[in-house]
Amino acid sequence: MTRNPANKTGTKQQLLQELVCLKADLDREREEKNHFQLERDSMLVLKGVLEKKLQEAEVKLSSICKEREEAEERHQVEISVYKQKLKQVLSRQQSSTASTCKPVQNQNLPVQETLALNHQVELMEQSNRYSRKLRDVEVKFDLKMRTLVEEQERRRAAALRQLKQQTRSYVASLKEEHSRALRGEEELRSVAQEELRELKEELQEAQQLNKELSAAQEKNRGLEEALEEARKRLQDLRRAEEEAADLRSSLKEAQEELGGLREENRLLLRGFCKVQQERDELLRRQEHSMADLQRRSALKEELLHRKLRALNRFLERKEAQLLVALSPPAGDPAESGTGEELKEDSEVQGQQVLD
Repeated sequence: MTRNPANKTGTKQQLLQELVCLKADLDREREEKNHFQLERDSMLVLKGVLEKKLQEAEVKLSSICKEREEAEERHQVEISVYKQKLKQVLSRQQSSTASTCKPVQNQNLPVQETLALNHQVELMEQSNRYSRKLRDVEVKFDLKMRTLVEEQERRRAAALRQLKQQTRSYVASLKEEHSRALRGEEELRSVAQEELRELKEELQEAQQLNKELSAAQEKNRGLEEALEEARKRLQDLRRAEEEAADLRSSLKEAQEELGGLREENRLLLRGFCKVQQERDELLRRQEHSMADLQRRSALKEELLHRKLRALNRFLERKEAQLLVALSPPAGDPAESGTGEELKEDSEVQGQQVLD
């Protein structure tokens, strides 16, 4: 079973176009893979920056909390110092008042009591004012610290939400691109398997052509044997002709002695002429048939040789293009081993076709 040259040419062009398309798809997939790797690296860098900022915010928040604790401690120390100073001032005032009023204590006892009461009232009012101021300062400080802590918490929560959202979107995009790359790889593998199947069919057809060529060569050998046999028969006929010529000469010499055998001689000559004509006709037919057989055998053999050479060149180009299209990226040992096995199988089958 053979194909037309036009069909072979069309099939070869289609295969070349498909191989070019496959190569373009492979380059596009590699470019997309590199693009997604760059995006992944940029996302990782962004993630590192956000984590660093988050750590800095946590450190800043811890420092603010520490400063708040230290400020509260200083505030408590200042309050205790202020209370101690207030006690000292009160004790000094009491002692000075007692020492001043002691000589006239008996004379100005009512005045002293009134002054003491007034002084106590003033001290109490002053103490109340200082207490209110301290409470106001504490309230303002607590409000300010609470506001700072809430602001830091809001910033930290917003940064965490943004980081989580970016991580989710990045993981989703990676999954989508990974699935798309897997689908593209499966499509390329199916197309390559289809091309390999077609190449196997072409190799089977080439083997069939080789078998037909072997049969034609066997038939040619049979024709050569028939030609040799015809040549032998021609030699036999020539020897018979020579013998007949000798017989004619001997008959002519024996005409005087064998006059009675002239009629028989004429009959023999007539039969011999008829046989000679049949022989000549047979020789002409044999020569014509041999020439026709040789011409057709030569044409068929030349046609088969041309087809075989064209098929060998086509298979070699096809094998080279297939090996180029199926060559894996650097650093992938599994696909590289598969490509080497395909190359060895293609070389073995191509050698079988050439044999």
